[in-house]
Amino acid sequence: MSKRKQYIIDKEFQLKTTFSIIGVVAVIIAVIIVIIGANIVINNSKMNINNKNISANNENIKNINEIQDNIVHFLSSRSLAREDKIYKQAIKEVVKNHVNNMKRLKDIMASNDNIMKSNTEIMRMNNYLLISIIIIIVIGTIVLYYQLIRKTHRISGPIYVMSMYLRDLIKGNYPEMRNLRTKDELKDFYDLFREMVETLKKREGK
Repeated sequence: MSKRKQYIIDKEFQLKTTFSIIGVVAVIIAVIIVIIGANIVINNSKMNINNKNISANNENIKNINEIQDNIVHFLSSRSLAREDKIYKQAIKEVVKNHVNNMKRLKDIMASNDNIMKSNTEIMRMNNYLLISIIIIIVIGTIVLYYQLIRKTHRISGPIYVMSMYLRDLIKGNYPEMRNLRTKDELKDFYDLFREMVETLKKREGK
């Protein structure tokens, strides 16, 4: 049998079946997207809040650094009327501890900056992930539609052919029966239908 060029032969059956299946799949996918999307939005919101808190903490640390620097600078540069070795030694210890503390605080601020960058990158990747999922689903839906139309065509095609043969029989004509295409469905039913036509032809001696 020659190849049928038109894929949609029985619109009611093919489109109803196709969109019914796509509808069920769409509902399942929509639920999954909502769950994933909600999770991404919630996580992004939490990370955004964390970034703001970390940024505020860094600003506070910076302000404390400036105050401490001013205090230590004032104490270390203060001139005494008399030489006080204990005082000088104490100032040296204060300056030393101050330098170490400032270094630690700067390390903490640098670590916080890295955490904020990491959070921002994760949020960006989450957004890309959600967009990628949506794009994949759209492409998948198009592919599914095409495959379902092809599959239903392999069912509606044989039904369409047998319907034409039945119209010929109703008119009193015996159609010239041909084989179905290789990938068509309902082959057993079609063979039975063809056997019935051949039996009728023999009975009438045609």
